[in-house]
Amino acid sequence: MLRIYGNLSLLEMTPVLLAADIETVRAAWPYLHYPGTLAADLLDVFERQEPWIARTQKRAPRTREALAGLIDDSVVREARAG
Repeated sequence: MLRIYGNLSLLEMTPVLLAADIETVRAAWPYLHYPGTLAADLLDVFERQEPWIARTQKRAPRTREALAGLIDDSVVREARAG
């Protein structure tokens, strides 16, 4: 298992970083993964979430174009290029 901080694994460190109990993190762990890419529908997801986030932050929702500007796929493209 990957050691990220001293002798702590990522699984062991996550509850500390999230202020969650280990049982909750351990139960959720099988559902967590990183596919190494950005979701094809990321902008659509941002657009669906934006009204709620804007209300929570007491601001006007961003336009789809503004949300698109928040997505930077340059790191993924660079990694794929080798």
